[in-house]
Amino acid sequence: MVENPTQNELDPTSNAATIRAALETLCESEQFINADRLKAFLTYVVEEAIAGRSDQILGKTIAQDVYLRNMTASGSRDNLVRVDAGRLRRKLTEYYDATNAAYAVRIHIDSGGYAPWFEDCSAPEPASVKSETKAVAKHWLWAGAGATVLVLSLGIFTLWSSGTPKEEPAASSRNTMLKALAAKSPATVQAENLCNSARALLFPVASADNQKLASDIFRQAIKTDPEYACGYAGLGHSLSTTAILSPPGPAKTELQVAALQHAKRAVDIAPTDGWSHSALAWANYAS
Repeated sequence: MVENPTQNELDPTSNAATIRAALETLCESEQFINADRLKAFLTYVVEEAIAGRSDQILGKTIAQDVYLRNMTASGSRDNLVRVDAGRLRRKLTEYYDATNAAYAVRIHIDSGGYAPWFEDCSAPEPASVKSETKAVAKHWLWAGAGATVLVLSLGIFTLWSSGTPKEEPAASSRNTMLKALAAKSPATVQAENLCNSARALLFPVASADNQKLASDIFRQAIKTDPEYACGYAGLGHSLSTTAILSPPGPAKTELQVAALQHAKRAVDIAPTDGWSHSALAWANYAS
């Protein structure tokens, strides 16, 4: 259900043709033309809403039906969908900001869920509401590159490395995990401990010195266990943030390329690991 419905909300079932036309135009836009996974995500949830199944749109169903992932670790599955949902919301904001008022239907996906709702924008809004909406959108997109980097990186890092407060593992769970890693290889335990130390250095993200130190520790984790994904994912994170903080030029490009390579390596090693997919999402954003 819609958290904050407006008087211009469209019923998706009775307005299916109009909504599908808006979706097709959106998917062919500059903002979405190369975002195949986000288009698949959006098309799926819109079609489910049109079919009257909005209340059945869950992270589990999106992972299975869109990504063909039947993961046993629900946290990894749900986190993957959450990150893409965040990226999708930002893409939608970019699209509608770029097109200004040149759209009849606006697709919304509110935070806290994945079910879309549809706003009829063909009727003019009151001037006060319209100016307030544009001011909010402009503030979100253009309040400053530094603030955007802080918000996005904090959200992604918190989502993947920590989860919500109630999802944080207890000390006993961590001990169990370390014992399992030790059974695999003592080097893996050492690499995991190095990664945890480096993660603590990733914030504040505006500190280039912290990013450099974290990168060095993640590299040491890779050397300790080259077959453990954590170091590659962490290095992808830190190099991406360093690239974002760097001025345009060859050095920035080199950081972007390296970040993407390490993040992809992490996903290759651990394709269902949330930290690995977080690194890839962040590296793609940095590029």
